[in-house]
Parts: sequence; C-alpha cells; structure tokens
Amino acid sequence: MSELTFITLPEVLRRKGGGKSTLYAEIKEGYFPRPVKLGLRRIGWPEHEIDAVMQFFLRGETQDELKAFIKKLETNRIHEGV
Repeated sequence: MSELTFITLPEVLRRKGGGKSTLYAEIKEGYFPRPVKLGLRRIGWPEHEIDAVMQFFLRGETQDELKAFIKKLETNRIHEGV
C-alpha cells in the first residue's frame, strides 16, 4: 500500500472551490467526505478521497449517487486504517 497523504482545509477549498461554511454544510448533508482527526487541533482529508470526489463531480452523477459514493469512501477508511 502506498503512503497515505492528507491535505488540509485550505487545500481542499482551493481544489473544490467555495467557502468553508459551504463545505461544512455539504459534509453535514453527506455530499462531501468528513475530515479525519490527525491530532488534538488538526484535521485533514485523505488526498485520494478528495481526488476521487473531484472526479466524481466531473462525471455529473446524481446527488443520491454522490451520497452513496461518499459513504463508501468513508466506510473504506476502516479497511485502510485511517
């Protein structure tokens, strides 16, 4: 397995576009993966998940398909040891 890389909030916002409050609303609704706690005051997102979500957005899938995809990504974290 390759090394797991995490990206921070500013990088997620740069890649995705939009603002912090919009991102957290999308996370709450299940339209974007939740961050991973990396320390007491640090969070990040697995880079491969963000890359996968950006590709998913480009395909123009439905919101239901997006929610299912996000849920699958987050479930796979357990198997990846995240």
